[in-house]
Amino acid sequence: MPHPRRAIAGAVLALALAYSAAHFAISGVRNALAVPNNGQIEEEYEVLRKHLATGRPIRIEQPRQYGPTFILSMHALLKACGGDGPCVLRSLYALQLVGAAIAFACCWLSLRLWIARVWPDALDRVDLAAVAVLLVVLWSNFAPLLAIIATKNVETWEISLLCAALYAYLRERRVVAGALVAAAALIKLLPFAIFFYFLLVDRRALAYASAAALVILAVAHALYGPEMGLMYLVNIGIGAAAPASFGNVPAALAWHENVSLKGIVAKMFGHLELPRSSAPRLGVYEQVGYVTVAEPRLHFWGNLVSSAVQAAAIVWMTWVIAARTHTAAMVRESRVLWEWSFVTVMMLIVAPQTAIDYEMLALVAFSFVLVAGLVLPPARRDGAMWACYAAAVLLVGNIVPRSVVVRASLVTVLMNWSGYTHLKPLEGYSYYGYPLVGMLLMTAALMRLSRSLAAPQSV
Repeated sequence: MPHPRRAIAGAVLALALAYSAAHFAISGVRNALAVPNNGQIEEEYEVLRKHLATGRPIRIEQPRQYGPTFILSMHALLKACGGDGPCVLRSLYALQLVGAAIAFACCWLSLRLWIARVWPDALDRVDLAAVAVLLVVLWSNFAPLLAIIATKNVETWEISLLCAALYAYLRERRVVAGALVAAAALIKLLPFAIFFYFLLVDRRALAYASAAALVILAVAHALYGPEMGLMYLVNIGIGAAAPASFGNVPAALAWHENVSLKGIVAKMFGHLELPRSSAPRLGVYEQVGYVTVAEPRLHFWGNLVSSAVQAAAIVWMTWVIAARTHTAAMVRESRVLWEWSFVTVMMLIVAPQTAIDYEMLALVAFSFVLVAGLVLPPARRDGAMWACYAAAVLLVGNIVPRSVVVRASLVTVLMNWSGYTHLKPLEGYSYYGYPLVGMLLMTAALMRLSRSLAAPQSV
């Protein structure tokens, strides 16, 4: 790059980095520490509190109960803090920062390894320090990540394990990769999508992941009893496989903030009732005005159509991976990074229930497209890919202040038109499916990128 252009680019990067530092300091530090905001975590380890107080086996009391990896980790944390609430809160926040740092480091190491092995000439013509700064800007402004840090939830634990697993898998350390994926999947169920990926492409890695999951379940069985042990997946699986019907049945599928493909399609067949001030306080998925309801006929068609659309998306994802139509010409490292990115995006699209902040688990995909688009000449020239990617970053990542993106989306116009003014703007943003549109555009960007990765001139 000529000197004047390099100077301008350096100044822009410096400004972006300064803005990112300020944004993270406000959203990821000050706001995260100002309010405890750890109600979800407390709800999930309440079963552990009861176990420690009574010595009785853990009994699962809710269908979304976090799993053995979470309980084992919280057991160690509670023991270390000795029941000191502020200590627990500080430790949970520290885990957010550590998890985010590990995830970023492993993601960067994976991308650096990919560049060094597949395009070593790029090391001479691409300023990797500038690329790393752009990744820092992306991660430190990615609104779902900042929101999870503020709520101190477990998605940072999951992404740190998944990013470490990806790095291990790229280095062909299948035992380590399988163990890390198993640990992530036994926090919450979404990372089991990587088990499905291993089933399609690498049975040895699947065997190692399955063995590691069995070991974790066996340890939890011995410590906490069968419901958090060997029966955990059976019990949670039955709940997940039960008809998550929207409408007159309270379920996460019908929740107004569900941004999964199935959830958005299902909500099209129903409506939100306006809340009444006299309405009794109900459970989280029974609150009037926040759960989609429908007439019986529309209720039936909503479940049928949404399930069919979900099934079609899963079939398409399976075909793309199993048929290797888009990845056959890629070298191994490119194929692994692309497929891993594709699966993590699709798992958020096809899951029965997804919240916008869960989409931080797709940060590897967002990082990969960004770096590949800067490194590969064919991708740099792909305007359609960049347009899809930029829109996805705005709609999902909200990398400028989230309130600005939500206002610019004109969601308040839709809320006023529909009468759903009881929703907060961000709730309306999720209800009308803006994050899903972003994830679909991210999928399109990945499909476009696959062409550049397989192009002869890019190898």
